[in-house]
Amino acid sequence: MTSVHGEFATRMNFPEEEVKQLLKKGIHDAMEDKGLKEVAPEGYYRGVYQTKKYTIEQFSRYFNILEYIERGANNCQDLIIMRKRLI
Repeated sequence: MTSVHGEFATRMNFPEEEVKQLLKKGIHDAMEDKGLKEVAPEGYYRGVYQTKKYTIEQFSRYFNILEYIERGANNCQDLIIMRKRLI
């Protein structure tokens, strides 16, 4: 199980006119996040936002996606329930 900043979180953190451009490639990871400034080196930690489509495409390379719950974590982040792929 993991959570990601999906499209809802993107809309909460950026003006609506920027959202489509930010998620054009399915992922936006250029926003510095100072939430771990005491733990991570300066400029290292990023706030990452991604579309449901991108998340499923990438994560399903390694996991079976059992469920994708929009806003399933703290009513803000998307929750993904997965099972490791057996090779």
